[in-house]
Amino acid sequence: MKDERMMILTMLEEGKISSDEASKLIEALDDSEFKETISSNIKKSNDEKEKKLNTKEVSTEQKIEEKTENLGESIENNTNSIADKIVNAVDNFLEKGNFMNLFGGYETVVENLEKTLPSDFNKTLEFNGINGRIILKPWDKNELYVKATSNIKKNIYDGKSQIYEIIEDDNKIIFKPRYTSGIGIKLEVSIPDNKYQKIILSTTNGKIDVSDIKSKEILCNTSNASINISDFYGDNLIANTKNGKVGLYSIKSEKIQIRTSNASALLENIVSKDIDSTTKNGKSTLIKVISNSIVTTTSNSSINLDNVEASSIIAKTSNGKVYTYDLKTENLNHIDLRTSNSSIDLSSKSFNKPICINAKTSMGRMDINVPKLVYDVNNQNQLGSKTILAHSIDYTKDNGIEIILTTSNGSIRIN
Repeated sequence: MKDERMMILTMLEEGKISSDEASKLIEALDDSEFKETISSNIKKSNDEKEKKLNTKEVSTEQKIEEKTENLGESIENNTNSIADKIVNAVDNFLEKGNFMNLFGGYETVVENLEKTLPSDFNKTLEFNGINGRIILKPWDKNELYVKATSNIKKNIYDGKSQIYEIIEDDNKIIFKPRYTSGIGIKLEVSIPDNKYQKIILSTTNGKIDVSDIKSKEILCNTSNASINISDFYGDNLIANTKNGKVGLYSIKSEKIQIRTSNASALLENIVSKDIDSTTKNGKSTLIKVISNSIVTTTSNSSINLDNVEASSIIAKTSNGKVYTYDLKTENLNHIDLRTSNSSIDLSSKSFNKPICINAKTSMGRMDINVPKLVYDVNNQNQLGSKTILAHSIDYTKDNGIEIILTTSNGSIRIN
């Protein structure tokens, strides 16, 4: 499928297809490839199971589990490799600010826009780009400043008119280009260091980088490129992209929502009441995160929870591991970890509350290394499907941690 991907990127680069068309083609290509890969590998795995079961070897189950778990890891590694190559290839050629000039017929135009904002400014700021990067940061001046570097087709530009326009209404100040095709724009935005009502950043085929911003709400939308936000303080953060990584660093926000695909999601040093992170074909990693509710989902890749504190944690994937380190359990009352064709590792070293365990695997091992449990169901040593229902003697819903662990063809370990 490498040739097809390069063809898509080349067609986009040469302007033969739009960014939306390229995104849809890549997504369709990926979906078909993943389905084909998974179907083929699972068939091979089932053949292996049948062959080994017929031999009636003592170690059959363990070998089947290892084979199937290796399948999950193989799918995960191949998926991450494919996704990273797509993201990096798109990012690399779009990151060149004047890449369109490589093919001729384009003119570079630099515009500097300024607008003085009152100290009590409470409107929405909206910045719109196309086929290019947006960089947003604060500065110590009262003026809002935008440097717009445009590469525009000569046959659609008269060389005189302004490319960017500023539109004001009662509730918004909008910066937008007058053209919607045949152009690539890089926006470098500096805003006064105040707290804003709402900031919207929208572009295509370009990164969005935000740092040191205070706003009640921030909404970032792009495609085929990454979103990186650091040192944000506000009430609501939304980051949406396709085929691009999302990285959040040193964030304090009441709500956080991430949506991406074919790339990873990373949250580090985060304080939030509600976190909802969804990707596919990419890793989901949370490090040093404090929240009331965490929901993170992906597919064909792993989920890593490291030094996380929350009341409720839900982590779901397929063909990838789910593992935790140093969970903070003082406020934790519910944790639900699910995957397929791979393992679940839950670290219980920091647990200081009674627990209730509901663990199931269809073809894998159980290693529950927790002392002083009362077992309602304990068939971890039987061949095939296994279930453990167990609880601490003093467990109650009001004073304890409900632990749900579910996988197929993978092991479950609590250490």
